[in-house]
Amino acid sequence: MSTNTNISNVKKVSLNKQQERWVIVQQDGDEVTTLNADAQEADNPFGISVGLGETVYPSTYDEIIKYRGANPEAVDEIGYYHKEHGLITGADADEIEEKIRSRIEEKEAQKQEARENIELPEDRISALDQTNNLLRFYEGDESFVDIAVDESGLRSFLDEEELNEVQRREKEEEYNRYNRDEDLYSGLPQEVEIVRVDGKYAREKEDDEEDYDFITNFVINTKAYLSTSKRSGDDDQLYEIEIVPTSPQDNPTRVVISADIFNEPRNFKDAICSKGRTLVFRGSSHDLPHLKELVGNQIAPEKEIKDIVGLHDGMMLTPEGVIDGDGWVPEDESEYVLEPEQEGNIIDDWDLDYDEEFEYDEEEVAQFIENYWQTRDPERILPLIGYVYASAFAPQVREIEGEWMNISISGDSGSGKSSTVEAIQKAIGLTESPNSLDDTLASMRNNLAATNNVPVWYDEYIPTRYGSYKMNQVKQYFKKTAKAEKASKSSEEHSNKQQRLKAPLIITGEQYLTGNADTRRAIQSQFTYAGRNEDRWDRLVGGYIRENGETEYIEGVDFTHHAKAFWKFILSFDAEEVQSMWRDAKTRAFDLREEYGYEDIQDLELNSLVSVLFGIELYRKLGEEVGADPEELPNESHEESTFRYLASQMGSSNRKSDLDRFIEYVAEAIQMGYIKKSDELVDGSDEGIYKIVNKGDPDEHLRFKRKQAHSKVSKFLKEHDIDIDLLDHQSYKDRMEDNDDYVHSSSQNTPPIGRCVSINTHDAEEHIEGFERNQIVPDAATNEEDEISEEDIPDDI
Repeated sequence: MSTNTNISNVKKVSLNKQQERWVIVQQDGDEVTTLNADAQEADNPFGISVGLGETVYPSTYDEIIKYRGANPEAVDEIGYYHKEHGLITGADADEIEEKIRSRIEEKEAQKQEARENIELPEDRISALDQTNNLLRFYEGDESFVDIAVDESGLRSFLDEEELNEVQRREKEEEYNRYNRDEDLYSGLPQEVEIVRVDGKYAREKEDDEEDYDFITNFVINTKAYLSTSKRSGDDDQLYEIEIVPTSPQDNPTRVVISADIFNEPRNFKDAICSKGRTLVFRGSSHDLPHLKELVGNQIAPEKEIKDIVGLHDGMMLTPEGVIDGDGWVPEDESEYVLEPEQEGNIIDDWDLDYDEEFEYDEEEVAQFIENYWQTRDPERILPLIGYVYASAFAPQVREIEGEWMNISISGDSGSGKSSTVEAIQKAIGLTESPNSLDDTLASMRNNLAATNNVPVWYDEYIPTRYGSYKMNQVKQYFKKTAKAEKASKSSEEHSNKQQRLKAPLIITGEQYLTGNADTRRAIQSQFTYAGRNEDRWDRLVGGYIRENGETEYIEGVDFTHHAKAFWKFILSFDAEEVQSMWRDAKTRAFDLREEYGYEDIQDLELNSLVSVLFGIELYRKLGEEVGADPEELPNESHEESTFRYLASQMGSSNRKSDLDRFIEYVAEAIQMGYIKKSDELVDGSDEGIYKIVNKGDPDEHLRFKRKQAHSKVSKFLKEHDIDIDLLDHQSYKDRMEDNDDYVHSSSQNTPPIGRCVSINTHDAEEHIEGFERNQIVPDAATNEEDEISEEDIPDDI
């Protein structure tokens, strides 16, 4: 696929009127005063140093316009603080947008001039452009190596000698900065006896001011002071720090520490020295209070700890940093720090790198969106797409509906379940590796508690591989994710700690979810091998295609571009827009339910359908935004087909009755040997037994002892970890007496085993999906020893 490295920002300038970037502008000659809607002098939001005193933020556009309407004499112009271009003033938003557009166009012209005149290899010019250093190089006196000292994105273009020079200067700069640099601290007490020398902590020797006793081979940079108000049990001050070693064997490491590590040398070593191969502390308890003052008096912002990846106040907190509608939020502007109480796999699975620019190629994104949904039957894959897109807003949907749902993708081996999910995992910024039911329960619980809007994927869902205890716990965890309920640690873990399970959940396997409690909370789609479109798949991941009589190899789509576009797109919506789109999707679901006669679909199932429609609309909107071909996007017809495919599996008319399900499992228990034939009856035993009457005839009947069969079915379900809550055996008797679809008698005399339930096997096969005669009568076409002779059949049969 082609990659346009000169991605233009000129095509559209859209100012977010809800952001607090708008101000009132008052001019007195050359003096300009900016006020917010409360008539306070407002600061530039991009220049605020959090934690260094009271800050006054600008207002929203609507607030400024309202103030101007009430106080026209106090307003010369309005202004907007732009991240790159500073304060832009004008009469209204349109004029300001035009000025910004003009500045961007002017800058693009300057960059084009630079590209044409810089005498460097094309790859270095492109690297300068992509890292926003093109004009810095062109207009300044710095060399490529000079800029690479503080722009790590350029270093891959350096030769060995240049790279060594960058590293030497970087170390020198680091050492100079921390040799008791007063700009690093706010009010460092003079009595602090520890100093920073050449990237280490040391004490000055009393008899020699030029010599030191070094107590560490590292220094600590304070990156943020962390709020603990939302973390129960944390009373100590927490810091986000960076440990900077002098040894080349270790890299700088970021960790969150508590103030209590400065109480004892052992605590300090455990928290700090354990983070590197060479880190050492040679000091004593006397040194720790001084180190604490060095750490606690550094200039750093106040931030709030969040313990899960996901959506927080309109921003996406990831293991790499914070994303908003503009991309990565600079570290010094971010309000949050991620510090999971227990790390789930998403910490390692997150694949977008903070050091990479958050720009994307629209053509690559469009190629993904046009092809992915057509790689298999649209009605089968669109539920997955809709679910993943909608999951990005799972926290808001939970606020609206009180629950979120899961999705189950079933299908035979080779049907493409895993590869299809792998693709969309990569397309939202994750590695393609699924989780497994082989994981411990603690690992599974950590995974489901680690995020609130990134789907957690479990592959190879085959419950019969695992013990009943584990599967009971697994299914409980799956259910708890729906309402974001707390899960306790298992008894083997000897802890009362609880975790709230909030993650959206994708389950794939050859076996689908069973049990009404599970299926009502899950979107169910089945993939088939025949449903794959290999041509579309090759266009997506790369492969040989044939067009116009010729075969050619095409490169696959770079999914990273879609991932960046996806998160920027998701984070461009405010809460009111999300609520409005959800309401529209729900209205659409109500209309389709009525139009196609699915009135018996319950609320939980309806919300599953709403989420899919909601997500499909998001998918289509992003496609339109990046210029995808409208003919290559899912339309209303595809949407309706998807709705009908999912809805056909829902509703009370499509769920087996309690009796249907019991009879189905009686047949399975017979097939698996839990219920024995009459000729295997042992005197005095409590075995469930059955007999076939008129085998092979239209009047063929299965007869079994109800109470004993109930016991054996319970055992079968438990040992095969099938999560079905049976009624008591008497309740089934009542239902049998009311059933005339296939129950001939609830108490039929059947020599030599006594009174039995008698069901017509042909009628049962017709009425019960999942009941098959060959489970109990594998040789139904023959007449063998299990058949009861005519003289043994009671008169009332």
